[in-house]
Amino acid sequence: ADTIRNRRFARDFPVPIILGLEEQLEGTILHYLGDLGFRAVAFEAGQHHDPASVNNHIAAIWIALAGAGCLQPAELPDYEQQLHILRRAAEGLPPVFETRFRYAIAEGEHFRMKPGYRNFQPISRGEVLASNHQGEIRNTSPGNIFMPLYQTKGDDGYFRIRKVAYFWLIVSEWLRRFHLERMLPFLPGIRLNPEIPNELIVNRRVARWLVLEIFHLLGYRKKRIENGKLIVTKRRYDLHGPEADAGRD
Repeated sequence: ADTIRNRRFARDFPVPIILGLEEQLEGTILHYLGDLGFRAVAFEAGQHHDPASVNNHIAAIWIALAGAGCLQPAELPDYEQQLHILRRAAEGLPPVFETRFRYAIAEGEHFRMKPGYRNFQPISRGEVLASNHQGEIRNTSPGNIFMPLYQTKGDDGYFRIRKVAYFWLIVSEWLRRFHLERMLPFLPGIRLNPEIPNELIVNRRVARWLVLEIFHLLGYRKKRIENGKLIVTKRRYDLHGPEADAGRD
């Protein structure tokens, strides 16, 4: 989940950060752990049968142990080499992306990804990315491809991501530190859900301009569309973990 706590943890890994992936998926272990107050990130190492993926996974595990405070870097086997492995894998890539689209494979669709795509490869509008029983599947907007499906299992055909300036992460953190999200229910077209804490109901006919982008900056994610309204929710543990709640008891 895109919380400040998770961002700090993710910065320990010298690879691009992908924001918003959890917004496209439901019922993942990351959602569950985040709701419990744990810091949690997902790490994409590469194709299952690529030997480099094994080394990337090993490096990520050691770096995660250090980032979580389980071990000191000096106690790990060649910590700098583990960092080097991931830096080399991510060489030349921007530091931050956001998820813009997920191609969900329908049951019985016979989805087939076009060969040769790799993570972060640029893709253009109209480019043929895959095919199914109805014909070609074309990309609808420029960006970069992420996690193209070349395995036989899974219902995530591919994700389209785009580069985000690191500046916006800094802006987002300061907005959240000053709790400017508390002003949202006072804006036209936005109201609190009286039954669910940290959830807002947005009338898109009133609140029109860059609505989802603004909510992302303030730590909200799109949950669903209901009766023409946009429902967004904010993670409970954004800046601080459960220990902060315990300190207030």
